Amino acid sequence: MTGKRSNIVRNVLDATSRDLQPKRVACAFDRGLGHLEAEILLCHVLKKDLAWLLTNPSYQLPATSYKSFRRLVSRRKRHEPVAYIIGHRGFFGEDFLTDKRALIPRPETELLVELVLDKLRHEPTSRDLVWDVGTGSGAVAISIAKSNAPRKV
Repeated sequence: MTGKRSNIVRNVLDATSRDLQPKRVACAFDRGLGHLEAEILLCHVLKKDLAWLLTNPSYQLPATSYKSFRRLVSRRKRHEPVAYIIGHRGFFGEDFLTDKRALIPRPETELLVELVLDKLRHEPTSRDLVWDVGTGSGAVAISIAKSNAPRKV
């Protein structure tokens, strides 16, 4: 994509979605994974949210933004996780910084947080203590602590 018309959001996302789409589709979610990752990377480069991106499909990308985006896409095509590329990941309603020093907080791990919180709420004791050994990013411990903190009224 080198022409001016080809660097509009809609065209960039369409082309990049095909580049990033997994070759094998293991589940229904995977069918749109390439497009989702392209949107995430472009939002990051433009410093805009998804709502902005979706409502501005004809926005002309500045050359510097397009080059930055292509660099991020190249990293992703080399199988670097999106969370490492953009430096953060959502987990249990919070945004956590991510890099190669710790595992990326995964959506499945939110179930662990939910199970712990359910146990604390339905079977409370005066000696409740939660340990998160090898905490990594701290996503599990922080999510439990924030969700279980006493509410001020």
